[in-house]
Amino acid sequence: MRIVNRFKGKSCYLFSITCITSAFCGFSLAINPSCWADDEKNQSDENRNTLSTIVVTANKIDEDILYVPQSISVFNEIDIENKGLKDAQDIYENQIPNMGQGGFYHNAISFRGLTPSIFTNNNPVVLYVDGVPQTNSHGFNTSLRNVERVEVLRGAQGTLYGKDAIGGVINIISKEPENKWTGNIGAEYGNRNYLYGYFDFDGPLKKDTLYLGLSVKGSKNDGWITNSYPGSVSDANAKEFWGVNSYLLFTPTERLRVKLNVNSFYDHSEGEDGYTVYNGPNTGIDDLSRDTSENMQFDVPGLVEVKSTSQAVNIKYDFDTFFMQSVTTHKIVKDNYRDDSDGLANPANYGAARFRNQELDNWTEELRFASQNTSGFRWVSGIFLELEKKEFTPVGVSFVFPEMGLTSMSAYSELDNTTASVFGQATLPFLNDFELTLGGRYQFIHQELDLNMYMLPAGIGHEDVMPINTLQDEMDWDTFLPKAALTYMLNDSFSFYTSIAKGYMPGGYNYFGSSPDIDRYIFDPAKTWDYEIGMKIKYRNLYLGTNIFYQDMQDVHVSKTLPGGIYLADNAKKAHSYGIEFDWKYKVTKTLSIDGSLGLIHAEYDDFIMDNTNFDGEDMLYTPAYTLNVGVNYEHPSGFFTNVDIRHEGERNLYHTINQRLDKSDGHTLVNLKLGYRFSGWEFYGFANNVTDEEYVVMYMGRMNGAWGTFNEPRLVGVGMSYYF
Repeated sequence: MRIVNRFKGKSCYLFSITCITSAFCGFSLAINPSCWADDEKNQSDENRNTLSTIVVTANKIDEDILYVPQSISVFNEIDIENKGLKDAQDIYENQIPNMGQGGFYHNAISFRGLTPSIFTNNNPVVLYVDGVPQTNSHGFNTSLRNVERVEVLRGAQGTLYGKDAIGGVINIISKEPENKWTGNIGAEYGNRNYLYGYFDFDGPLKKDTLYLGLSVKGSKNDGWITNSYPGSVSDANAKEFWGVNSYLLFTPTERLRVKLNVNSFYDHSEGEDGYTVYNGPNTGIDDLSRDTSENMQFDVPGLVEVKSTSQAVNIKYDFDTFFMQSVTTHKIVKDNYRDDSDGLANPANYGAARFRNQELDNWTEELRFASQNTSGFRWVSGIFLELEKKEFTPVGVSFVFPEMGLTSMSAYSELDNTTASVFGQATLPFLNDFELTLGGRYQFIHQELDLNMYMLPAGIGHEDVMPINTLQDEMDWDTFLPKAALTYMLNDSFSFYTSIAKGYMPGGYNYFGSSPDIDRYIFDPAKTWDYEIGMKIKYRNLYLGTNIFYQDMQDVHVSKTLPGGIYLADNAKKAHSYGIEFDWKYKVTKTLSIDGSLGLIHAEYDDFIMDNTNFDGEDMLYTPAYTLNVGVNYEHPSGFFTNVDIRHEGERNLYHTINQRLDKSDGHTLVNLKLGYRFSGWEFYGFANNVTDEEYVVMYMGRMNGAWGTFNEPRLVGVGMSYYF
């Protein structure tokens, strides 16, 4: 397999040794009779040394993970606490096999070869927070405070989750309240003046009837880049985050349940975590250094800012044999971005910048009916409606012209999307040990674009001039998204499955159009067929899931550049990926547990010409050759505990947009450590993230005679405390 050819050097050696050792130990533990014997000692320790049943809502009903015919990664409240996972980004960038950072803007996801395009901004994986969907990468994050579990559904999920779930779904479920007040308060402090604090509580306003929950979180740090340009903010990538999640739950009867969620967050950074280097026409990724970026001088202050508010009303009524559920959501995301276009304090280009001001307003309604069964014959069906308005006010880039001075190309646009779907899925047991799952979704999408492009001298508003170009258009798409799966239950602990599903991501318009030719700015929907074979084992102290996948892709969303550095969305006609994934949890003893995942992948373009360069046969962008996660948690009865988390990623292809070439980034290994002591509800600990101070490029693009890149966070060391009540 060509996968092997991508494992090189020290990364290959480390990876090979780790895989061989992990496989040998895991296999030995799984088959060793002494580990599985039902002797008297094991019986007495069964409760403390046994993994609980893993219940998921992947099919929008509660089911044992063994009965769900698809690959799923699950993180419960204990996993989140032990690993120090603070937000959704910590999961999708560092915990999931074959998933990672996937583009040259924030919170872009790569998974099995799929990435978002520069103009859709929609990730190939949909984030759901208590039923509220988020696809746009700007604002693709949320706090993990007061969360019961996170389910990551891998592979196309369009049948039940709709248009953008071409690669998967991240489903975040908040904790359920009890008939007593409970809470948690905590804080952390670390180098670079890092501060983090939170406060959670929930409980009954009226027992068995009305409950309230509130979670507040805030953090800040001074960053690690200094801008010495006179009059500028010296902490050039200082960060600040605030988030509030709240709910009100009303259960007037045993059958009726009404839940209102109100969430918001504010995420602000003074600029990007990187810089631009100019070393001539052959400048590439190897010319970038995090150490060099720590002391810079540029004249335009940066800004990366997202404000998000959402509301959801979830009404569920239980009938005797089925339930009816309505989920109504509303979300507003405001995104503001500014960056020095040349990354320098160049008097000849003073004030030149790239900028984006975006507001997304999204309403959804899903009405579904489903059986009460968690096993045996079960079904779900429903309708889904979505209204979305996306406004740019504006997006563009500014230049300094000798005749006109500082002038910006600014696009003001409004894009309206309407989506309507009807879906259904049923699981039918047969021959005692088999289950057949069949599902489908019909989906209709309507888009309207109204765009005006302006050439604006400094100090002149767009209201005072005529646009240099106007685009008005509308398009319709419809599609059917089927799914079929077969499950075989060998016994109560072993299951095997095979599945096929169609994935879909809508096309759209470029929102930066300087030409009257509308066809130049349209890109087609991306489509996939996902084939998967898998096995799951859940026996006492071990859970192991493994799957082999093949993904056939058509019209994959990509971006290209035109002369002058103008970016457009485009489609790669054909591509494919295949690989294998493992995820496991093993409770070795009452005090020691091991979890992790492994992903091997080969993702390749089959028919793709970009910027007049043929990339047929090349590895797909932003896709690591492999990913490996290993977590070890030890808890001594006296209260001492430690957790070690290791993430290793292989090399991946990045694109130099100006020189139209692929640059290969090196693999990297991140090690996070937490050590502390618990007693009487208190917890005191020290932590170190990126223990070895590993450095690697995260985002990357070309500049004329240069290259721009951002980096991962340097080592963070600190202390923390929390109290549960």
